[in-house]
Parts: sequence; structure tokens; C-alpha cells
Amino acid sequence: MGVNRRGIAAGLGLGLMLALAVAPIAAQEQPPAAPSANEAVGGGGPRQGGFFGTIGRWFDDSLAGLQSTLKGTRDQFETFGGQATGIAKDAAGAVTKIPVATVVIGRERCETAPNGAPDCRNAVAALCRTKGFEQGRSLDVSTAQKCPAQVWLSGRQANPSECTDESFVTRAMCQ
Repeated sequence: MGVNRRGIAAGLGLGLMLALAVAPIAAQEQPPAAPSANEAVGGGGPRQGGFFGTIGRWFDDSLAGLQSTLKGTRDQFETFGGQATGIAKDAAGAVTKIPVATVVIGRERCETAPNGAPDCRNAVAALCRTKGFEQGRSLDVSTAQKCPAQVWLSGRQANPSECTDESFVTRAMCQ
């Protein structure tokens, strides 16, 4: 939001010149006025009449309006602060209920399912229990081919029927 400083300065200058021009005329035309009921109740003493008296009353009225607005704003902030404190306490309670999860590294052999695929649920649970946790999810599984020692020692190529694939859970997210 741009502020036109020249326009504001010109407006202020024009207002000041008008005030200076009207003040002597207003002082000559108006006799000193008796304080009104509002001024007497305010306790601020008698007010000047004329232009400057009007300006003074305008400032007083503006100040009273500003004070009431600030009081209302302060009350709203206090209400908002109380609500924010309650929300923060509720959020802190929710954060303490979030389970703690830790990445566990190890090596636990997976069982083979009836269809021949690795079934690592029990291996993950066993790996997490060894580290003091109750349950978890696997993050990393490695697979190796297991063949009899005679195949490797003879140097011949292994038959697919002689070797089996074994899977191991090596990392798990435990809770």
C-alpha cells in the first residue's frame, strides 16, 4: 500500500494555513462560552470556545473512542490467549500419545510361505523383540541363495533344485 507523501504534506499544510486564517476570525466573533454540562462533568476545567475549543473536544472524543477500542481489543486478545493456551495443552497431550519408532538393524531369517515367497512378518517381530520393542515393519530385506557346500567346493554349476533362496530382514522400524 503506497503512501503519497506529497499529497499528505499538501493536505496538512493546507489544513494548517486554514486553521491559522480562521483562528483570529473565530476569536473575534465568539465571546468566551460558559462550560457545558459535559465539560463540567469531565473535570478538565472550562474549555476554550471557538475553533480551538472544537479541536480540543474533537481530540478528547477521539481519545475516549480510542481508549474504548483498545480496551475491547485487549479483552479479545486475553480471550484469544486463553483459547490458544487450551489448544496448546491439547496439542501437547496429543504429541505425547504418538508412539516412538526406532530403526533397528539386525539379521533375522524370513519363513517361506506356501507359495514360495518370503513371509517376513515373524522375522520383523523377532528382530524388534531382540531390541526391546513389541512390533514393527520391515524396511530392508535381503535375499541370498543357499546351496550345499559340496556344490561350491566342486566348482560345478548348481542345479536349481539343489539351492534355495533365503530372505532376511536387515532393517526394521520398531515401536
